[in-house]
Amino acid sequence: MMQKFRQVSGGNCQLVLYRESLPGVPDAADNGIVLASYRESLSTDPNKQASAVISNARGQGKPIPGTPDYSGSIEVPPYAPQMGHILRALCGAPVTSAETAVSLAEAEVVNEGRGYVGLTVAAHPWVQDTVITITGTANYDGAYRLEYGTSKTKLVIKALYKAETISAGAKAHRGRGAFLKGAATDAGGGNVALPVGGYGVALHAGETVAITGTGNYDGSHVLQPGTSTRSLVIQASFVAETLDGKPSAIPVFFRHEFALPQKQPTFTVQKKMDYDAGASVNPYTVVSSNKLNGISFSFGGETEIKISLELSVGGMENVSTPVNSASPALLPSIPFWDKEVAVWIDSARAGDVQKGSVSFGYGIEGQVAVGDMGKRSRQPEGDPTYEVNLTVFLEHDEYQQLSDMSATLPFSLSMSGANGEEMWFTLPEAELNVPPAQISGKGGLTSEVKVIGFVDQAETSSKYTLINRVSSYA
Repeated sequence: MMQKFRQVSGGNCQLVLYRESLPGVPDAADNGIVLASYRESLSTDPNKQASAVISNARGQGKPIPGTPDYSGSIEVPPYAPQMGHILRALCGAPVTSAETAVSLAEAEVVNEGRGYVGLTVAAHPWVQDTVITITGTANYDGAYRLEYGTSKTKLVIKALYKAETISAGAKAHRGRGAFLKGAATDAGGGNVALPVGGYGVALHAGETVAITGTGNYDGSHVLQPGTSTRSLVIQASFVAETLDGKPSAIPVFFRHEFALPQKQPTFTVQKKMDYDAGASVNPYTVVSSNKLNGISFSFGGETEIKISLELSVGGMENVSTPVNSASPALLPSIPFWDKEVAVWIDSARAGDVQKGSVSFGYGIEGQVAVGDMGKRSRQPEGDPTYEVNLTVFLEHDEYQQLSDMSATLPFSLSMSGANGEEMWFTLPEAELNVPPAQISGKGGLTSEVKVIGFVDQAETSSKYTLINRVSSYA
């Protein structure tokens, strides 16, 4: 028999995340976002039962429908814009504030040796590995990762030392900014294209930049379609100008603070199979009234980070039309990489962790009432559980001492992206569980450290901070 329709390819299928205004009711004002993912296992088992009815025939009766068993997870990459929507699905809307520039002190640049220099500041909000852009200096304008030795009042960067006394107006900004070089061009439709010098920059349409140093284009601008690594398109009246590489376009970053609430929001996930026309009556599967019931991932390996999202599913049905007729938003792919992870124990950056895993569960248990036709009409919140397992190089017994003392301490895991994005998973209160180290061989030894999160005096058991170029997740 000849194949009538082509086989569906997973790479052509689509997941869309929608907010809900009420459990099981997608928010009509939300067009949704396309979820970048590796795989998903959202499904329902009808749980049909064999019938033992006696009907004067040898054989079981027609199967009877049981209570459907809903289950599943989605494995996603830690893309910075997308993670905001995922954390909102867990916590609700965050508290958001704009990041601000830090003024460099009018002081001598410090030669730190070995190709590193130090720049003095009064204070700053960054950590080692944060990406910043420096402007207004004679020798150090550019983008850098903050290096070891960075303190509350000093920014250490990798650069060849050149003696300089920093002048007034020099600043450090979060993120990888663009330095404009070349002739501005008329892009038509009231837009102007500004050329980017050097190796280009990863900025996207819809993001906001602050432009300084030009003769005609200084100010705050929202980047327009057509923006690329070598050209920033803004709305402005065209005036001929040639830029010499000193003017800058600095992206605006926003800090989004999420906290696990007493009552979690619900959300809808729509799954679309890429059937040929005529091959399916109901190509959409709508998974509704979900609550995020777990986040887990491993780090310290040689592959990309894959975050597993465990869902408590309310209901699922196959339908012929999408949840919303409007096209969902396709977000920029701005990743965090495994090598960009750092572990913070008692607010100090741990430099002895080989690898680890994170497993957060949120204690949601779906309930089915008589008359619900098998759907989970209730999903009460239980106690969350937090566990982080670390394999550390055995170099001291500090973790053992903290474990033996039952010391309460904060724990965080951070990711610092190459363009200035940052994400933090924080347990405000945690204890270490460390068994005695073992002599497992002649080589270098390791120890296993378990971090157990709890809540005693903190306002919440877990916090999540995302810093990116998205202005709002309200």
